[in-house]
Amino acid sequence: MLAAISVLGIAATAAGSDYGSFQQESPPEPKETPSQKSKCLGLAEEKRRLNQGQKKYYYTDNQYVWARSQKMADKKAAKKGWIKTKNLEK
Repeated sequence: MLAAISVLGIAATAAGSDYGSFQQESPPEPKETPSQKSKCLGLAEEKRRLNQGQKKYYYTDNQYVWARSQKMADKKAAKKGWIKTKNLEK
């Protein structure tokens, strides 16, 4: 009986040693082009801003600011020099 247990133990040890030497190769990850990466980051930024309750306010063709209200958007645009206001005092 003792011999049968020791034979099973040796067989289990021999079978178990194969598991450590086998390594499965993972498929290579697809590379993103810089344009795809910038587009993805832009969409994530827009989603984050919308979740915060902000909107895009456009002042010229491609110039916009993110703000919660028109008043705050006007302040930000005035600080960037896109519009001129009388009440921009510090």
